Amino acid sequence: SLGFHLNRIHKESLQYQIAVQALANELERLRMLDPTVSNRELESLQLPAYVSRRLPNATLQAVALQDDLGTRVKLSLQWDRVGNPAPVEMVGWLDTRAKSTGTENSQ
Repeated sequence: SLGFHLNRIHKESLQYQIAVQALANELERLRMLDPTVSNRELESLQLPAYVSRRLPNATLQAVALQDDLGTRVKLSLQWDRVGNPAPVEMVGWLDTRAKSTGTENSQ
């Protein structure tokens, strides 16, 4: 029935909002830490209890990405949903200080 489908869409929309907010909160918390966070530290991240209660079988994954532009972290949150869609992901900068290449001119 239409009411059932609307209820499911509303529930999935709320779950998506919870996932996005949880990732944003975790990213903000990580930004306050040392920008040299290791993948081992990222593996120990845990979801807050309110997220685990609202998102069935939720799992959080985090990976540090480092390149010449600095350090980023990629967060992925997956939970049981109809159709098994891709995880919700968020990437943010931990350290935006570009590494020196030795070619800068100082005046």
